[in-house]
Amino acid sequence: ISPGTTITMGLSLSTLVANANPKAPPKVVLVPPMFERDIKDRDRFAYSSYDYLFAKRQLHFLFNDYVLQPGPQRIVPVRGLIRFSPPADPKISVEADVGTQPSMSLRYQPLGAAQTSTFIDVRANPLVPGDVTLRASWLDPSTGVGLFATAPLAKKISGTFAQLGARYSSPNFTAGAITTPRTGALSNVWAAGRYGALMLGASLRLDGATPGADKGSVGSEDVLGWVRGRTRCAIAYEPTFTNETGRGSFSAVVELIENRSLVVSFFQHMALSRRVLNPMESSNVVGITNYVDLGMQITVPTSLGDEEAAATKPGSAAATKSPSAADADAGQGSVNVAAAWQVNKNILVKCVVGSDAVSLSVGAKTWGRLGVVGAASVAYRYGDSRGLRYGGWLQLENFGAARYERGLAAASGRGVLQRHEASAQDVENAEGTRRVVAEGAEPDTYNVPPTDATRNFM
Repeated sequence: ISPGTTITMGLSLSTLVANANPKAPPKVVLVPPMFERDIKDRDRFAYSSYDYLFAKRQLHFLFNDYVLQPGPQRIVPVRGLIRFSPPADPKISVEADVGTQPSMSLRYQPLGAAQTSTFIDVRANPLVPGDVTLRASWLDPSTGVGLFATAPLAKKISGTFAQLGARYSSPNFTAGAITTPRTGALSNVWAAGRYGALMLGASLRLDGATPGADKGSVGSEDVLGWVRGRTRCAIAYEPTFTNETGRGSFSAVVELIENRSLVVSFFQHMALSRRVLNPMESSNVVGITNYVDLGMQITVPTSLGDEEAAATKPGSAAATKSPSAADADAGQGSVNVAAAWQVNKNILVKCVVGSDAVSLSVGAKTWGRLGVVGAASVAYRYGDSRGLRYGGWLQLENFGAARYERGLAAASGRGVLQRHEASAQDVENAEGTRRVVAEGAEPDTYNVPPTDATRNFM
């Protein structure tokens, strides 16, 4: 050591204090991905808009996904679903049901995930002779104008004809028509619009017999009766606030279906925070977001069929029955209530209680390049002497964007932070660190891009 050189031994006081009191990690609330990947409603622009508005599809998924429907069989084989897409080119995908109701769909999206409304697919059902269908859909998000077509590939066997549709869709209004080119006749027209939280819509079915065909002459009453018997109309209250899942959080709907039944339904989706009960979780995690879906649907008959109407004429045997007995003979009314609770990113619990049966389901999911979903369901039909009915699902998937929802601060009672699944999360978890997204971050910073340009279209 040369003269004049100073050697410092040990650490400074400030360094010791800094190391003794490291900065504590921020308190976070975990936000898991939705149990279902973002692959549903991809084919909605190949149908009438009326068929998926007014919370119809949300209620359908709530009442049917992973839920065993009561039937004559005691034990149902496991239903297998496959949803695959090559990671190198997500424009093409395949979905196959290898269970008791086998089917397969091969789909190509030339514009990728940024616009799922433009696609072409082939669907086949081996149990029905000739059930092979080619579908195509195109929609321009800048103008809202779209075309779609459905063509049977074995029409000589299936006996069905090709259909061609045109539509206009936007976030606040939609209208369109479907025609059968072979006959040159319209088969369906629809229109729906939104003003604030109020939404109105109607659909008219034009196929089949014309008004007054059995009389030889057409009167105004015949036309009005024909229109009422083929029209579906609905009114709904749906708050216009949006969320990251791209679907309505609350819907209250009243629908009149072809003058035969009145349906009153509601659907609510909630993102709620709760305390973490997992002792293996990090100490800075103070809560986790759960997703809860609630739905109810009441169907009330508004008219009787031909046999019931004839039986209730004065002097008939049915006319002397009590009102309760007559209502039981109608047998068309129903009440269904369902609730689904996503406990975390891996567990989903669902219960459906109806006027004739009750079902309970539990699903488990693993996340990764290859996702696996397993679900078990049990159902019981009231008064069935055969007892419970059992069934299961096994699903493999490797495509579809994972989506997250943080919930409103007013609903959860506090500001919600976000930690999301990212490409480097496995490494971060292994190192004991986790990416935290700020409370005021935009959805694009924590959802897997890209976002469908037509997500909010009607």
